[in-house]
Amino acid sequence: MLLEMALNYRVAVYDAYINDILEAILIHIPEKLKSGKKTLTNQEALEFSEAGTLIEYLTNQQMVEFGYESVKDQVQWIFNNFGFSILPRNTDLPKLVELMERQNLFVHANGIVGAKYLKTVGSTPFKVGDRMDVTDLYWFEADQLLTHIGMTVVTSVSAVFGLSAIPST
Repeated sequence: MLLEMALNYRVAVYDAYINDILEAILIHIPEKLKSGKKTLTNQEALEFSEAGTLIEYLTNQQMVEFGYESVKDQVQWIFNNFGFSILPRNTDLPKLVELMERQNLFVHANGIVGAKYLKTVGSTPFKVGDRMDVTDLYWFEADQLLTHIGMTVVTSVSAVFGLSAIPST
């Protein structure tokens, strides 16, 4: 159970990291918001007296919408809108999809496999009703995947947006 909780937290940190980076890009390069299909009502427009506030509002709306997309759609959206892939390798997409779906099972179904997991993940040894767990190996591989994605994102953002130096921590 400890590894399940650790996995939930690790995925939550990953989600926050991706959202924070995308939000920063959209706020600092608001032209990227032009591709959105949303329109504002007159009432919504009148509520914003400063352009910065409006940009932050539109960015937040975009990120909320992004959060409800499937992992595959999120990866594609980032590529379409920013010109880079968050995945170190194309073969990482099924691994990321399975990881996110497994974490979703722990959060919402106490780790019990359901039809949505099977449909989304595809090939799996599990069947509806099975209880999943997190082994030491699974935890290690999941952590490595998310770490490599994080490094790929930093490198890609730096290259695409012309950042010459990334501050060290």
